[in-house]
Amino acid sequence: MSVTRCRAIALFVVALTFPLRASAQWVRPLSLDMNVGPGYLVGGPEVRTRASFVVDGLLTMRLAKDGSSGLLTGVSVGWQAPPTGGTCVLRSSGQCLSDYPQFTSVGVLAGWTSGDGRVRVLGGVASVQADKKDYANKPDHTVGLPVRVESVLAKVSHLAVVASLRVTVLPGYRGDTYT
Repeated sequence: MSVTRCRAIALFVVALTFPLRASAQWVRPLSLDMNVGPGYLVGGPEVRTRASFVVDGLLTMRLAKDGSSGLLTGVSVGWQAPPTGGTCVLRSSGQCLSDYPQFTSVGVLAGWTSGDGRVRVLGGVASVQADKKDYANKPDHTVGLPVRVESVLAKVSHLAVVASLRVTVLPGYRGDTYT
């Protein structure tokens, strides 16, 4: 094992064991969350695959006093993309199914957080842009309605394992509803 890797592991262990109170994260009203993981796409026309990869960031500001439940506002940025290319799956018309579009979004959210910060519920509005492979010279924007529900499963010092459900509904994209 290299010296650099040993130092990185030692730094990580020290950060996990540093004696901060769990409530220390609420001293500052700003919070930055980053999520990476699998996703699933629903709605729209018949497509080749609905599995996707998601990258998401959320900057929130807690408006309630420390230790009390209350209002939370935030700005989110996200990217969701299915795998592309590969084999041709035929649709009933005999043509290959198209790939689901890649979506990039920027949203404004507001919601509620519990006093201990273990549960958050946010909703809002987002500007969503799809990849332009089908409409090369046209901007491909729509309005999305994002909703997030997050719950802390476990805390270790000042880090937490969080379960998160994030849904963005696109009510009128290319004549279909996407989720």
